[in-house]
Amino acid sequence: MASNIQAIPGKAEFGRSSIETDGTALTYPWIKAYPKGIDWNQSFAAFPLGELLDRAAAHHPAAPCTNFLGSKKTYGEIRELADRTAKGLQLLGVGKGTKVGLFLPNSPTFVIYYFAILKAGGTVVNYNPLYTVEELASQVRDSETEFMVTLDLKLLFTKVEALLQAGTLPRAIIASFPALLPSSKSLLFKLFKSGDLARPHASPVASKLLFDANLIANDGKVIKPAIAPQTDLAVLQYTGGTTGTPKGAMLT
Repeated sequence: MASNIQAIPGKAEFGRSSIETDGTALTYPWIKAYPKGIDWNQSFAAFPLGELLDRAAAHHPAAPCTNFLGSKKTYGEIRELADRTAKGLQLLGVGKGTKVGLFLPNSPTFVIYYFAILKAGGTVVNYNPLYTVEELASQVRDSETEFMVTLDLKLLFTKVEALLQAGTLPRAIIASFPALLPSSKSLLFKLFKSGDLARPHASPVASKLLFDANLIANDGKVIKPAIAPQTDLAVLQYTGGTTGTPKGAMLT
């Protein structure tokens, strides 16, 4: 979260539209373009990241939050799904210190699980869907990821399945890709693109799989964890892969 930047004698204090440093006036012309009432010097109180969704849904419950290939969900609907997912994660033992990986394309599932993990008190670990199994394995071990969330698309599931078979990953949560689509597109996908879908129930690692449809079958009453927003770990974001082995940036 943002914090106030204190003035240092002889140094520029960020936030002033015109300030003096050793007698030289510095101006920030972009401030003139700000809407009325927007203060460059405003401060922001720290609060748990998961509450961002709650605040947005409280103010704009009927506003569109996601639009995935024509299937739209409002902020209120996404918040409800995130709460039910968070409750399901807590029932699995997810809490402070639990690393939950997201091996997902841009989709409502990513948004829902991102906030659900935070609401449950866990830490999000983002995984690139284009990673090889070897790259994924290295990151799983380094981050100590306990659960991996993915879709039942063959392109994604086969990699997660390999991690489970090798014993690198303890468990995985599988969400339905067709369920994300509008009903007509979902039917057409199952009819004409069924070859793109994995068969997780028939997988050799089926005993290590959990399914999103079962996970969210609850009342959504999340046990609110005690979060210290400026010190507790919210996200592990791996970066730097172009210059060497990716390293996990720790985000509060």
